Amino acid sequence: MRSFYVPGANGRVDGRWLAAAFVYLAVVFFVSSRPYLTPPGPEFALKDNIAHATEYGLFAVLLFRALGPLAWPDVVMTFLLVAVVAASVGSADEMFQSMIPGRHRDIGDWVSDSAGAATATAACIVLARRARTGESSR
Repeated sequence: MRSFYVPGANGRVDGRWLAAAFVYLAVVFFVSSRPYLTPPGPEFALKDNIAHATEYGLFAVLLFRALGPLAWPDVVMTFLLVAVVAASVGSADEMFQSMIPGRHRDIGDWVSDSAGAATATAACIVLARRARTGESSR
């Protein structure tokens, strides 16, 4: 049973997942362009941080599927590739938001973006290694 996609060793970008990542980014930047935006739902202390971490965690999963084959099975390089690209896009998003009325750039938001991306990337690597180990033991 294959529970998680293991990036191939072909060293090529998966174009379908890369397209999905770009579409997702278009939605992220569209939402970021809305003035005076706040996350939906009830108010609580870490709501904004959780929203940022979730947003960039999902982006990191899409990037892992798209870019993972470039560096896999080297988990350190795979982690760095995906997490650094996602964190860089998070930084660009924060800079973009500083140009929108009622929005501002915030280092705390970028830290949440980066933490969500790093956590999701690490989870993808763990799941991919488990899937690969499970397949090789058959």
